[in-house]
Amino acid sequence: LLRWRGLPIQLFILTILPLTLLLLVIAFGSLFLHQQSMRQLVGERDERATRAAASAISEQLKHRAAATRSLALRAADLGSADDVIADAVFLLPDFDGGIALYDAESGLLGTSNDSATWELTIAPEQMVATSSAPNTAHFGGPFSDPVSGQEMILVTATTPEGISAAGAFSPAILAEKALDDIFVSGDQASAVLTDDNGLLLFQMGDQHEPGSDLSSYAGVADGLKGESGTIYNTDSGDEQVIAFSPIPPLNWVLVIKEPWQAVTDPLFRATEWAPLVLAPVLIVALIGLMFGLRQIVQPLQSLEKKAAELGWGDYEAIEESVGGINEIQRLQTELIHMAHKVK
Repeated sequence: LLRWRGLPIQLFILTILPLTLLLLVIAFGSLFLHQQSMRQLVGERDERATRAAASAISEQLKHRAAATRSLALRAADLGSADDVIADAVFLLPDFDGGIALYDAESGLLGTSNDSATWELTIAPEQMVATSSAPNTAHFGGPFSDPVSGQEMILVTATTPEGISAAGAFSPAILAEKALDDIFVSGDQASAVLTDDNGLLLFQMGDQHEPGSDLSSYAGVADGLKGESGTIYNTDSGDEQVIAFSPIPPLNWVLVIKEPWQAVTDPLFRATEWAPLVLAPVLIVALIGLMFGLRQIVQPLQSLEKKAAELGWGDYEAIEESVGGINEIQRLQTELIHMAHKVK
């Protein structure tokens, strides 16, 4: 009981320990709250970027559909495929795979590039699907360009007269342009674009095989349901922010993934080491405790022992210095004077 009532234990229990625990709670609590705020901020940032890029791709798809319908109607009015294609040169940057015109029997009327490419590309079932809904653009599934080998998307439109227009474009180039000003891929960031079946159309910063089935990829399944949002997934020890958004009218899905720690400022990441400042505080506290033990407690214990020996008549025991702080030395000096008078 006397040991637990000693000065070192009381100093440790009543002062050092509560102060250390308070500092630990403040340091780690503040760091946790800051991390959660930064995590949420990065998630909201990526979600806005994904929605903006998805909206840009959607607008481009609608633009290509409207351009194809316009080409078909113009070809039906003018009757000259070469003149229509010549006037549509400004559309070629959007249709990097070229444009073509067909008659009612799916015969090729004219193209902006190699006609052999279109004779190998166009599928009768696509023309049938288009002709069944006049003045409505129809997007086909991805196919490989027989000349360049690139993955292409074909959009076709047919007039009531049976004249059809078709345009081919690369979904990868479309997505890359949409993401160029919004998202910058890095060593740990990636983006993927899938079609309505979850098949890979475009990737940035990832290493999937072309045409891979990504229907089980994080965020793709939710995007295929028409949902958009943000989820958090731990991968290789890093928490990934995964933002996803559907792309109407084709129900494509765009997913952007990156670890939120990589987006934060390096100074913020340095603050994660802030709790280490408690180490010197604890060391200083322990040094103060050791000082109190060596300069106060131990001299007082030694002086107590010598005072007890003085009480039994050993007048010389009190003469030996016990050290310690000045107040203890003065107390010993008074005890020596008292011993002399008693003697």
